[in-house]
Amino acid sequence: MNMPKRFYLQYFIQLLLVSFFLAIIFLTFWIFVGYSLTNFEVSSDLKTADASSIEASISIDNGKVKIDSDIKNLTRKQDGWLAVLSKDGKLLKTYNTPAKFTFTKDDYGALFSNNEPVSYDYKVWTIREDTKNPLIIIFGTETSSKAILSTVKEDVNWEKGLLNISKNEKETIKRSQGWIQLVGKNGTSQDGYLADKQKSNYSLKDLLELTQKENSDSAAYYHEETGQVLLVSTEKTNHEQIANELLKTVGSTAFIIFVVILLLLLAITVWYGYKFGAPLVTIIKWIGDLGNGLYEQGSYNRSILHNKKGKLKKKYRIYKELIITLTELTETLEKNKQTRKKATKVRDEWISGLSHDLKTPLATIGGYAEMLRSDQYSWSEEEIRTFSGTIAEKSQYMKELLEDLTLTYQLRSNAFPIAKEKVEINEQIRRIIIHYINSPTGTQNEFVFQPFDGEINAAVDPKWFRRIMENLIENAIKYNAPATTITVATGLIDQYLLTITIEDNGVGMDTETLNRLFERYYRGTNTSSSNNGTGLGMAITKKLIELHGGSINVKSELEQGTCIRILLPLLGD
Repeated sequence: MNMPKRFYLQYFIQLLLVSFFLAIIFLTFWIFVGYSLTNFEVSSDLKTADASSIEASISIDNGKVKIDSDIKNLTRKQDGWLAVLSKDGKLLKTYNTPAKFTFTKDDYGALFSNNEPVSYDYKVWTIREDTKNPLIIIFGTETSSKAILSTVKEDVNWEKGLLNISKNEKETIKRSQGWIQLVGKNGTSQDGYLADKQKSNYSLKDLLELTQKENSDSAAYYHEETGQVLLVSTEKTNHEQIANELLKTVGSTAFIIFVVILLLLLAITVWYGYKFGAPLVTIIKWIGDLGNGLYEQGSYNRSILHNKKGKLKKKYRIYKELIITLTELTETLEKNKQTRKKATKVRDEWISGLSHDLKTPLATIGGYAEMLRSDQYSWSEEEIRTFSGTIAEKSQYMKELLEDLTLTYQLRSNAFPIAKEKVEINEQIRRIIIHYINSPTGTQNEFVFQPFDGEINAAVDPKWFRRIMENLIENAIKYNAPATTITVATGLIDQYLLTITIEDNGVGMDTETLNRLFERYYRGTNTSSSNNGTGLGMAITKKLIELHGGSINVKSELEQGTCIRILLPLLGD
């Protein structure tokens, strides 16, 4: 499976995860809808509330009953009233009750009987049942047919068959969307209010059906003396219908939300692919180019990653750190590539020079050997000694050259033995300097030795320590003009480090030579010497110093001389 397909699969999996979370959101949404429906039902008809909801709204503070403002608002909106009773029927607290409201022991008994002689619709809750003083809560509706009937019947003129409804009572009937009608003994309507759509003649069956209608709250009062019937009817709130309509609306809304979210998810997927997928494909191609050795096409293609102002494009900014790292890696790889090319070129030049260095003494040795072997000439003993000396000198040069080459590869492979022992450094360096003072190569230079005042003992390999010092002193002799002063000094730093300084007042080095001094195969330039060395001496010297646990530092300027400083650890106490 290629990379783009893996990305598509990953996006599809993420889409499934998002869908799962959306399902949870929808479930939560429907739970919320159910909770809202319950609250809506209670807000429409307080009689549908359970005892726990009522108990949460009634509190007792210092023996006084308090009713929360929320349930008071619901009671007032539903044209009802509240009454709080003790377990023995004592009235403790009322809210919004009618002016003529009374509550007797008969009323208390009627609450729990099936006859319901009370003149209003009501709902009874018993709360705090687990305490010593449980409370009985009554919610009654003043706009019910029973409440209206109990009020209006007192004002009816039964003899004349007139209702005599007051203005307040009319407002109550209008508010409850009801009507009232006075029916005579023979079933004929005698008087009414808002009863134009009602029958003018009623049979006993009609009266029974009227009081059993589901959509209305109807009540009737029979006046025994005149045989008349007072009918009152109010419209019931169809809570089930309202809930169904609410559910229908919520369902439609939920479907619309689902479609919108689905479209939004598709848009997010496209955006996600553009925002994250496209940059990743570019970065992966970049990494692939790096793996194939193409270091120019990734970080330097500014038209892909950067805008005209040179800043990263928005879709790449989230990967800013990665792009910076890849840019640095690309530049490093390109730099290393160029360094390798340069090193290869220098090595080839070094091999070419080394071949020349070997051919020249070989040609000299071969020439003198042919001359000595020839029977056409008779050489004197002095000439033979001269020839032999030249052959020995060239042979020694070739031997040292091959030894340097072998030593370089041993150091490179970390297969070089170091046998350290306790050495008094001042004495060791003094002997080396005396050797150069007495040798023909050092007679044209001035040597100065500045030893530390006292013994300096260090753990070094005497053979290779001598090689270190000889390489550095011979370079000072070889690359400087005659009469150059070479100063060697020793010292201590904090009784833990040995310092050895080799300083001359010669021609110095340019910046390139100084920077590449310890590179293998690099030969420095010197106008005063035709022999620029093998290019291995300083690299060998640095490696030998490091194997002794030390370090080397070189400072030099053209025509200002050169100062080399070596740091080596001393022996512990």
